[in-house]
Amino acid sequence: MVKTLLLYDGKMSSAERIADQLSYLIGNAKVLEVADAPADLGPYKGFCFVFNFYGAVTAGRIRSFIAEHTEELQKSRIAMVGIGFSDMGFMKYVVDVEKATGLTSIEGYFLSSDRETNRVGYEIGRMMQEAVKPLDEGELLADIDAFIRKHSTLALATATDGYVRCTPLEFNYMNDMFFIITEGGNKFRGILDNGRASAAIYDEYGSMQECKGLQILMDAQVVPYGSKEYWTVMGTKKVTDADLGRMPVNLFVVRLVPLKYEYLDTALSKKGCDAHQTIVTRFMKDNWKAGAAFAEESSRETEEIGSALEEAADKFAEEDGKTTSPANGSVPEPHSEDSFMEVGEEGTSLPEEEAKEEREPAPHIDASYEEEKLSDGETDAGDFYDGDDFYDGDDFYDGDDDELEKKPDLRVDDDDLDDEPHVEAEQDLKKSPFEFYDEEDTDSADDTSDEENASPILDDMDFDDDDDDFDFGDIDGYEDEQ
Repeated sequence: MVKTLLLYDGKMSSAERIADQLSYLIGNAKVLEVADAPADLGPYKGFCFVFNFYGAVTAGRIRSFIAEHTEELQKSRIAMVGIGFSDMGFMKYVVDVEKATGLTSIEGYFLSSDRETNRVGYEIGRMMQEAVKPLDEGELLADIDAFIRKHSTLALATATDGYVRCTPLEFNYMNDMFFIITEGGNKFRGILDNGRASAAIYDEYGSMQECKGLQILMDAQVVPYGSKEYWTVMGTKKVTDADLGRMPVNLFVVRLVPLKYEYLDTALSKKGCDAHQTIVTRFMKDNWKAGAAFAEESSRETEEIGSALEEAADKFAEEDGKTTSPANGSVPEPHSEDSFMEVGEEGTSLPEEEAKEEREPAPHIDASYEEEKLSDGETDAGDFYDGDDFYDGDDFYDGDDDELEKKPDLRVDDDDLDDEPHVEAEQDLKKSPFEFYDEEDTDSADDTSDEENASPILDDMDFDDDDDDFDFGDIDGYEDEQ
């Protein structure tokens, strides 16, 4: 397993704090200030440099360290983590370091928030933990398969929405998948919510020189109750339908599909390989292929739909041009007399007299009738518009002064305007907000009392003067009115 040296620039700084957090996720790491870096870098094959980024002259001590140890870093895995408000110029900074030192495999990461630390640490950890000397894929899968078959129990971890559960369970291993027979429980909370799980299978610990264990990333799926697959799994325990019928509870089956194995075996070092090996399973590869196929199919369908829409639009435009143009092919100008001629079948225009009969002129408003209704105080919108009449720009004034006189005069006489409208408005503001009255009642000399004019709704309402959320004293004029 690769050992990683994390070097930060500046003690008691945010770079030191971030370096410590990254070390948790990277694992198998040492954290030091760059001035305290060891003289012997032999044990380390991974290096992570953490510093506050301010521009091209940032982290001079780290650049000096890289320049001094370029030869030792040539075959190492290197990550640079910048911290700051903006990443502008950061990747150029990384590229400049590569050009200056000849190192061409530096991975750059920028943090503008502490919330990004876990993600960056996970990504750097994956890079550092990848085997330097991997075992042959076929041989690795054979070793993992043999290790699984030597065991019958695993620890299954599920999680959802802050809830985590780990349960030791017996498993059945068939067709490269794990099957669990269970009566149910809290482990299903995570399984039903996200369908993901993780499991661990391991030998009893003896020493660091003899360690062997397997961590598995899985898809967790509930097998349909009573299905063929369900009874196949139950058959491994010789459980029949009659047996289940006599049991006081139901039994369920969970299918665990392995996606990735992380295998630790210290004996692999004797083969000249890393003790820690990682490999994805055929199920994960199938998922990748299915995802790629789905993306390709979606892209093809999108192109087909786009082409069909274009063809439909072209066809519609072509047919629209045939049906709306006159027989002679000329298009009438907008608002001209010809533009209002009716078009018959096959683009031929109807005779002008017949077209005029089919068109009904928009009815005009009877001015005398409407003026009478306005004088009576009736302003119902239905009296003016019945759904058919619509102002087309010619109904009210066509340039004839005599016609204008026939229309109702809705202008306001200056004598009707109140010289001091603000006086009456100020008086209204001093009234209680709970006085409900009609406009005609205010003109009457015999105004009724506040209690008679108050809304009957208020009689049923219980107002608490001690309520902090509403205080009648906050309303201007209310205490005076009381």
